[in-house]
Amino acid sequence: MELSVGLEYNSMPDIVQALENARVEKFDFVSIPLVNPRYERDFTGLVERDEPFTRSDMLLNSSVWSSVVVGKISPWINPDSPVESVRYNSRKAFKQELAWASHLSVPAVLLPTPSTPVSPNYSQLITSTLLGISHMQMWLRIPLTDSKTEGNTNTWEWWNTLRTHTEHHPFLSVALELTADLPDPEILNQWLGEPLKCVILPTSIFLTNKKGYPTLSRPHQLFI
Repeated sequence: MELSVGLEYNSMPDIVQALENARVEKFDFVSIPLVNPRYERDFTGLVERDEPFTRSDMLLNSSVWSSVVVGKISPWINPDSPVESVRYNSRKAFKQELAWASHLSVPAVLLPTPSTPVSPNYSQLITSTLLGISHMQMWLRIPLTDSKTEGNTNTWEWWNTLRTHTEHHPFLSVALELTADLPDPEILNQWLGEPLKCVILPTSIFLTNKKGYPTLSRPHQLFI
């Protein structure tokens, strides 16, 4: 099986230059925000904006969009928020960004991590989107451990709950994000049989070896 290595950007002032930098560094693809991640749109009609919500699709050739770009859905989107206006804006923004990704013909989109272990609204949004696409993969970002909660939270349950709601749709896969701490071996073993499309390696989890080069800890290496 061929392995592809990509570069994730959290912001992108110049998309053309960013892709060129990735090409020079021998990356196979890039993962970039479809919309500025700080641009939290309001769809309630209370705020009027007469401007494009993101960059032009003409900045890149269509063959580039469809081959080397994975689109990132905005991380602020939270369809299961306790605040009604946030839920409403999140649903609208999610559909808007997925429609844009489909227009660009990107091969995959990277979805933000569910805000709660059980996310019924998020599950419904993903399911309805999956029913309407024919080519685009959806990668759900799931961390190995949850830094927001104490104890050994099993984030595999987050994935298992959501993918069960989608009836194990073949276009939905995991983008597993490694964390500095690893869970118990029993939890790690649960991930071994899952449809992983992507393993995310944050630079923060790397150590420095005796020669001054970045490296992963032995347990991380064994898991990968």
